[in-house]
Amino acid sequence: MSNLVTQPKITQGLFEATSFTSDIMKSDKVITTKILEFKKLFGDRSLHKKLMLEDDDKLHFIKKVRYVDDILVCVEEIYMLIFGGAPVFEKWAMENGADGYSEDAASSVKLVRRLFEL
Repeated sequence: MSNLVTQPKITQGLFEATSFTSDIMKSDKVITTKILEFKKLFGDRSLHKKLMLEDDDKLHFIKKVRYVDDILVCVEEIYMLIFGGAPVFEKWAMENGADGYSEDAASSVKLVRRLFEL
């Protein structure tokens, strides 16, 4: 005889999706994140092709681990395309699949932190 013990699952509909962080925080648990790797990826044509990017698009990679009450619950690998260094209009950014837009460097840092749930 064997036993299986699991925590309750968090389920939600497609249009009700919320973030991992907000779901865990509602349960009064403590969530922490540790960044293992953060780097810009240049010259990886096969990766750019898989992600349907142009060769000169600036791709960033983050690898992080998430803990809930000091227990490792997941390892995340995230690829994010970040535009900057030239004028970009919000309408253009959204039409091209942006997850967010900001008007200056300081608010861009806040946006990236929010998007990566840092």
